[in-house]
Amino acid sequence: TMYSGKGTTARDSLDEEEAFLAAQILPSFLFGPPAFFIFMSLAVLPFFLDQRDVFRRERAHGTIKCLPYVVANFLAGLPCLTVIAFIATTFVVQLADLNGYGTYFLNLLLSLVVAESLMHVIGSVQPHYIVGIALGAATYGMFMLCQGFMVPKRDI
Repeated sequence: TMYSGKGTTARDSLDEEEAFLAAQILPSFLFGPPAFFIFMSLAVLPFFLDQRDVFRRERAHGTIKCLPYVVANFLAGLPCLTVIAFIATTFVVQLADLNGYGTYFLNLLLSLVVAESLMHVIGSVQPHYIVGIALGAATYGMFMLCQGFMVPKRDI
């Protein structure tokens, strides 16, 4: 792939221009997998809306409170997000030959946690999952546009 070994090239190249070009390509590669996984967090919305109906019924009967439900839902999703972040980080760091495994892993894990939480907030405000998915997609799209993600023209 075009990203293979770019971390080594950026660090160890004797040619300053080659090192600069390799370093210029890396942000695109480092942004791609998190952007994909964050955008795919839209898929959690229909399941959350199904759970929300059960939660409302149980809360009306007084069998569950809001805080324990939110904490349990967060803790139940955390192991899966950790596995996703671990596997993706392993591939990305090995492919690009990067040094910052822990930093990339933590960044990806926290990004996934925030993305899932944002979809829960959107799901709690918007009762229709199609509209909620559209709002989530628009929100994530604006984040990606405002972050300035672009691939250099010569790499397209």
